[in-house]
Amino acid sequence: MSKAIVPIIFCILTTAFVLAVTFCNTQPVKISILGSALDLAPGFLALGTFALGVVSVLSFALVRQGKKMASNKIEGEWEKQDAKLLNEVQSDKVKLLEAKIDTLETALKSALSRNK
Repeated sequence: MSKAIVPIIFCILTTAFVLAVTFCNTQPVKISILGSALDLAPGFLALGTFALGVVSVLSFALVRQGKKMASNKIEGEWEKQDAKLLNEVQSDKVKLLEAKIDTLETALKSALSRNK
């Protein structure tokens, strides 16, 4: 079972519950908001609150996704730099071994020329 299925099922059940509450409570009630009285159905107030919550969660998810994408981009750049550094280290090792071989060849030639 995928990790994403549980939140999706929870969202569907919550939405169904809010819609049921909304359509079961359609009689207007006087509600005071910031000093002014409004005739508003409590169900629609619940639906509006639910919609604000959904917008908040989605905006948080978008910000989180953006940060994740930026992090993945930086991580990719680091991996490229690591690969480049590894190639440079291998190249330096080869150059060092070639220098050692040249030194040994020179030493061998000088030793052979002394023995003659």
